[in-house]
Amino acid sequence: MNDSARSKVPGFAATCWKFRDKIIWSWDFGAAALVLIVAVLTPSDAQVVSMSPGLATAALALGGAMVGVVVAALAVIVALLDDELLDLMDQDTRSGGVQGHLFPYWFVTGTGIATFLCALALLLGSTAGLPAAPIRILFVATSALLVWTALGVFNLVASLQAMGVIRSILARSRRGSG
Repeated sequence: MNDSARSKVPGFAATCWKFRDKIIWSWDFGAAALVLIVAVLTPSDAQVVSMSPGLATAALALGGAMVGVVVAALAVIVALLDDELLDLMDQDTRSGGVQGHLFPYWFVTGTGIATFLCALALLLGSTAGLPAAPIRILFVATSALLVWTALGVFNLVASLQAMGVIRSILARSRRGSG
């Protein structure tokens, strides 16, 4: 791979920064922020400690499963790519071209892994008898990340559906011109 091809895909943090508007101004981020606020303000410390093992167990399973779904969806997208579709994606400067179309898959994988790791820390911390303050922090983070990842997966399904529609339009135009 030459240097110009390598530079088109910066690291995860740099790519997140590049597409920060896609992250912050999204309804799934808003929902996760709302869950974060509710999780901070409503349950008592005793409630957080008692709910933590159940949340952690569910988030471990769901976080891992959602990462699997995202990776499978990305595999489908990559399998659908051809020159014409790539050209259409690159022409969509509003979305950031090909990199912008594929970034959400990378990002939701990141939130899914963060969900899994926070849930693991929450489960270990709650069973080890950590004080309520660190358990609350992990509880809040796990709750918000789980919602963000789940809704992000929902967004990716919409993206995959749109890609299928675009692909069918391209296929029909090829048959009509051929």
